[in-house]
Amino acid sequence: MTFLFDVVAEYLGRTLVWLAAEAVVAFLAAAAVVALLTTLDRPVDRKPVALASVIGALVAASVVDRFELPVAFGLDVWRTPVPVIWSFAGAAVAALVWALWPRREAASS
Repeated sequence: MTFLFDVVAEYLGRTLVWLAAEAVVAFLAAAAVVALLTTLDRPVDRKPVALASVIGALVAASVVDRFELPVAFGLDVWRTPVPVIWSFAGAAVAALVWALWPRREAASS
């Protein structure tokens, strides 16, 4: 039973560290987008932008892995590559789309 526990614990550890690296890249992209938009005097809600950037980073990393795109700059986390440039680009695009998407105002009665 300890071997199974060791394998599961190692897998969970690898996954959590990989997700933490992706989250750091995504939050850096979100901070860059928020800084850019605040210099342009656009009001920005930071929480949805950060969430959109994390989703964008994970989608970009998944696309890179699925289609075996070349990774120009990446980090290896327990022999699992984190495509930093692709993840940053995906996070920035998702954050910009979320921040600049026109919203309808709620109807007040």
